[in-house]
Amino acid sequence: MKLTLLGGAAEVGRSAVLIETENKRFLMDYGIKVEEFGPAELPLVPHKSVHEVVISHAHLDHVGFLPMVYEKSVVPWHATPPTQALAELLIQDAMKVNKINGFENPYTVESFKRAMENFYPAEYEETVSMRCGPKLTLHDAGHILGAAICEFYIEKKKVVYTGDFNLGETRMHKGASFAEDIDILITESTYSGKEHPDREHEEKKLVKNVKWALDRGGSALVPVFGVGRAQEVLVIMHEHFPGTPIFLEGMAVKATDIYLRYPEYIKDPKSLHDAMHDAIIVKKPPQRRKAIKGGAIVISPAGMLNGGNALWYLDNLPENSSVTLTGYCAEGTNGWMLINKGTILDQGKEKKLNYHVDQVDLSAHAGRKDLWDFIKRTSPELIVAMHGDNCFQFVDELELEGFSAIAPRIGETIPVKL
Repeated sequence: MKLTLLGGAAEVGRSAVLIETENKRFLMDYGIKVEEFGPAELPLVPHKSVHEVVISHAHLDHVGFLPMVYEKSVVPWHATPPTQALAELLIQDAMKVNKINGFENPYTVESFKRAMENFYPAEYEETVSMRCGPKLTLHDAGHILGAAICEFYIEKKKVVYTGDFNLGETRMHKGASFAEDIDILITESTYSGKEHPDREHEEKKLVKNVKWALDRGGSALVPVFGVGRAQEVLVIMHEHFPGTPIFLEGMAVKATDIYLRYPEYIKDPKSLHDAMHDAIIVKKPPQRRKAIKGGAIVISPAGMLNGGNALWYLDNLPENSSVTLTGYCAEGTNGWMLINKGTILDQGKEKKLNYHVDQVDLSAHAGRKDLWDFIKRTSPELIVAMHGDNCFQFVDELELEGFSAIAPRIGETIPVKL
C-alpha cells in the first residue's frame, strides 16, 4: 500500500490523501485552501484516475475540490447524508463567490452536478464494501454535522483517517466515537501545540460580552462560520437571552435548515429547533436596519470578517455595541485586525472601530491533550501527521514517546507494509 499526500501536508487546508493498493486508487478528502484575498490553493492532481472517493466532512478544505474528480471520470463517493447536503451548499456558494470576485472556477458546473449525482451514502457505524476493495466504517467525529472518522480495512490492516475531530462535547455534538487498536493512523494535528481553554468559561465570556452591549442599549454582533459555529452560537444566545431579538443571516440560515433536516446527527435537536423557531431570519435590508437600532443580537457570517453581511453591521452598529469573534482569525483578516489593532480594511484603507471587542475559542477541533489521548488509546503502529502547521514538531514529540510517526511533505509517497 502507498499513501501520497496531495494536500494538507504540514499545512491547514486542501486536505487530500491518495491511497493505492495494487491497481486500485482512492482519495480520502479532496479540499481547497481558501485564501482571504485571492483564488483558493488547490491540491495536487493524482498521477492516475481514482476509482473511489471518501469525504470526511463538508468544510471546503476537505471537499471543495471534489468536482475536479468528475471532469474526466465518474466514480462513487462516500460520506454521511448530511455531509452531502452541506457539501452541495458550500461548493455552490464557493463557485458563486469566485464568480463575484472575478476568479475562474477550477471545474465546470457539469462536473459539480456529476459529483452530486454519484454520491453513495453511509451512516455512522454502518460498514460499506467499497468497489475498489476496502471495507469502510464511518464513526461520529464530533466536529460538524455528519463529520466522520473514516475507518478502512485494507488487507486485514485497520487504517483510520480522522479528518477533523473533537473528543469534547459541544452544544451540537457529543465527543467523537472511534474504534481502538489502529494499525495506521492518519490524523489531523491542527492544535498539536495548543490546548483549548475550558469551553464553559468561553461560553460565559461570550455571554458577558453580548450582555455588555445589551445593557447599554447597543447591539451585539457575533460573526460566525456558517456551518457549525453559527448553530452553536444560536443555541447559546437563545438560552441566555430569552425574549431578545436574535437575527440570523445568510449562509448560517441555509446551513441551520440542513442541520434540522438531520436531527439524529446532533446532540440536542430540540434546542436548535426552538432557537431557530424564535430567530428573526434576515431576508431583506429593512430587517438589518431593525437589528441596528439597539437591543438586538446579530449572528452573521463571515467568521473572520472578510466578507459576508457581518461587514455591513460593522459599518452600521449603534454606539455601545459589542463584537465577539468566536474562533481563529488568520493574520491579516479583518477579524485579526479588529482584535489586534481595533481596525478593519475598508476599501483598502484602515478604519478605526470603537466597539467593545472580544474573542472566544469555540473550536470544534481536538486540542493538544485530546490528540495525545486519542493516540495513546488507539496505539497505532504508524502515525501520519497532517492538517497542521506544526506537524514536524509533533512527530518529533511522538517519536520521543516511542511511536513510529511521519509528517510527509506535499506530493511525498509513503510505502506501507501490510
